[in-house]
Amino acid sequence: MRIREIPANALTAARIAAVPVLLLFYWERDGISFLLTATLAGLTDLADGWVAEKLNAKTAFGARFDIIADKCLGASLLFFTCSEWIHSPWFWGPFAIFVIYIICVLYGWLWLGMEERESDLWAKRKTALEMIGLPISISSFCLSKMAGWSEPIGPALVWLDGLGLATMYVAAVIAIGLGLKYRKEFFASMAIHWARSTA
Repeated sequence: MRIREIPANALTAARIAAVPVLLLFYWERDGISFLLTATLAGLTDLADGWVAEKLNAKTAFGARFDIIADKCLGASLLFFTCSEWIHSPWFWGPFAIFVIYIICVLYGWLWLGMEERESDLWAKRKTALEMIGLPISISSFCLSKMAGWSEPIGPALVWLDGLGLATMYVAAVIAIGLGLKYRKEFFASMAIHWARSTA
């Protein structure tokens, strides 16, 4: 690894390092620290690509590392959000779509060896909406301790939960679109992989 590649990869690694920290804050029901950590971790997804471009340090390893970090953070946020929304039928649609998307991306890019390409703008938008929507959707957990559910703060937090859930639905629609966009390449790579494994 060259020296100029370290800053971008360090930012990417920070997203993975944030996962156990988020788990600790969630376990202790420290909503403020949880929300701040989730926000900072999400910002590194924007920062690492920008830093890599500015330092001319884009690599195949960095691209795959970025995918792994995104999915680790995204999966952990899904787990936390699921814990808060488990009794709401409105949550399970986007949740199922995100889980299938994560599995397909990891399987396709890491194990099937699908062809590398420049970052898809819609994939970046989907990830950004996901990283924003998931923490916002549990903002009542994150901020209620500070706000004390006082009027009119309590109802505002409920509206924030709804806004986060709506953002998740938009991200889920984009995920479906990306799945349809790359379905041919995915299944073609899967067929080649199976053919080689059975030869």
